[in-house]
Amino acid sequence: MNNFNPWDLFQKEFSKHQNGYGPAGSGTKNGFDLSWIHDLTNNILEQTKAQFNSNFDSNMDRGNQNKAYEPDIFETHNMILTRIAIPEQTNPGDIKVFFDTNKLFIQGIDMGRDLYVNLPANGYAKGSSAVIKDHFLEIKIPKKNTAFSEIRVEIL
Repeated sequence: MNNFNPWDLFQKEFSKHQNGYGPAGSGTKNGFDLSWIHDLTNNILEQTKAQFNSNFDSNMDRGNQNKAYEPDIFETHNMILTRIAIPEQTNPGDIKVFFDTNKLFIQGIDMGRDLYVNLPANGYAKGSSAVIKDHFLEIKIPKKNTAFSEIRVEIL
């Protein structure tokens, strides 16, 4: 897999153009020609898109192979998102998802075994959802509020 690093490309291009001072005019700002940034940005976006599509395609292929189903887990400040590729031959009606504080237990993706997934944080079952779309099982779990709550002190 090609690991494209946009920062390296930016540094290389910037060093080529940092001496590009010239008279103010088309593509310049305060005498500095910035037109190259447009081309660089488009180049970075194209390479990033190609890498994303390559990663996405390999994840799609993963669902069609007979091997371990590795979940992709994303965490936001208030949600845990889990995405698992499922094979085409899997009957969506056979899939069952169970949740306990910070773990998922999934049955029916592979009839030969069950899948256990450890989550990066605690969550609530209430408000959770699971959807199968395009051969992926997507599970959303709201995170528990980890902020301190005041406990009233009783004075006797």
